[in-house]
Amino acid sequence: MANRDKRPRAYSYVRLSTLEQQKGDSERRQTAPSDAYIAEHKLRAIDGDELLKDIGIRSLKDIGKSAFTGDHIMTGAFGNFLKAVHDGRIEKGSYLLVEALDRLSRQNVNVALEIFLRIINRGIKVVTLMDRERVYDADAPNLSMDLMYSIMVMATASEESKKKSIRIREKHIEKRRDTTN
Repeated sequence: MANRDKRPRAYSYVRLSTLEQQKGDSERRQTAPSDAYIAEHKLRAIDGDELLKDIGIRSLKDIGKSAFTGDHIMTGAFGNFLKAVHDGRIEKGSYLLVEALDRLSRQNVNVALEIFLRIINRGIKVVTLMDRERVYDADAPNLSMDLMYSIMVMATASEESKKKSIRIREKHIEKRRDTTN
């Protein structure tokens, strides 16, 4: 029998809200810190082939999927990841690496918090790489403080998305008005 790699698994999640962002540096900006964290902490990077075999998806990327509407959960790879967490197909002690919590959700804070808790309460550690590699772990002694911080971050992300949505909607209304005059 082959010697099984016992290192904790690390799943790196990348989400871009628009296809246009692929032309820039957004994907590399999210991937490079994950790769560095995996190497530094000697984790087992789960690549596309293993993702397909283990949880039924080709990669843990959602390109052109909104975290404000929840599209990345309803029709994206992140929704499949959440299902795999729920079904116990993601091992306890695994890591989910993200640039920031807003990659997971930009929905109302109560929805975002439920998604976040669904992950950490199943024994998966969430690491946000943008804010000094903060590790969210349900077994951490400082969980209360981490949860308060995460709620503030989630609320801010949701409010930013709401403001952006309103500005975009107003711009479209203005364009329609200009074309009818």
